[in-house]
Amino acid sequence: MERILLAAGILLLLINIGIVIWMRRKLVTYTSRIMESLEGMITGKKDLFLEEETDTLMSKIQVKMRQLYEIFEMRAQQLHQEKSELQEIVSDISHQVKTPISNIRMYHQILMSREMPEAKRTEFLQAADSQVEKLDSLMQSMIKLSRLETGLIDVSPKPSSIYPMIQQAVCDIALKAEAKKINITVNCSEEIRALCDSKWTLEAVFNLLDNGVKYSREGGHIHIDVSETDFFVKIAVRDDGKGIEPDHFNQIFQRFYRENDVRQIEGVGLGLFLTRKIIESQRGFLDVTSVVGEGSVFSIHLPCLA
Repeated sequence: MERILLAAGILLLLINIGIVIWMRRKLVTYTSRIMESLEGMITGKKDLFLEEETDTLMSKIQVKMRQLYEIFEMRAQQLHQEKSELQEIVSDISHQVKTPISNIRMYHQILMSREMPEAKRTEFLQAADSQVEKLDSLMQSMIKLSRLETGLIDVSPKPSSIYPMIQQAVCDIALKAEAKKINITVNCSEEIRALCDSKWTLEAVFNLLDNGVKYSREGGHIHIDVSETDFFVKIAVRDDGKGIEPDHFNQIFQRFYRENDVRQIEGVGLGLFLTRKIIESQRGFLDVTSVVGEGSVFSIHLPCLA
């Protein structure tokens, strides 16, 4: 009997030793896999694969490892995208700034090196001043855009009356419109309200009016129509300018985009891009319809009050 108990004890001991050795090997193996996975994360290894296991402590660690890896991958992609966007912005700004600075330098050299009639000198000074204004407009637009995109400016939509914004935007553009003998008419009920930031929505409406004045013929007409639908308040700005080719509808909302046949007109190509950013930050959207030779309609859609 004692021999049987002794043999059973030895067998049990051997089994326990075997289990311990097996568990140790498994732990070492799994720890090695975890270390390899961590090394892969550190070195940026692609297609990292962690095997599925049963519902154990090891499998839970595995799940957390996978989640951590996915977070690292997502952040790496975001950083790469932000870096690409920054490089593109710097390139765009460099290109936009280069031309007016070159022109200012050229006008300065001409004025310093040549004798000329006073009228001609005034003409060159006015041309240089125009380039300075272009640079100032570019910088102001870029400052607004960068502050908006980085969250330094808080866009705070709240129930707001639309009519005062339209009225102020028309007043702000009045001198430019008058200089081209452009008539601006408005159809907007004083009762219409939307969920929006009045300051930034005013900026967006002004940008559309500014574009309308720039690209409309002298003696033209701009009409602002404000209406309500079930879900949105629509602010439509209609002009009778040159119109836009349908193929260019997406491009006109890109940063610094300008069509070749309007490059002689003042502007830096940021107005529509900034306007779209402003409206989208308020859960609205901006669209356009146009007929070449007849004009365009840019429409701001803002959320209605609940």
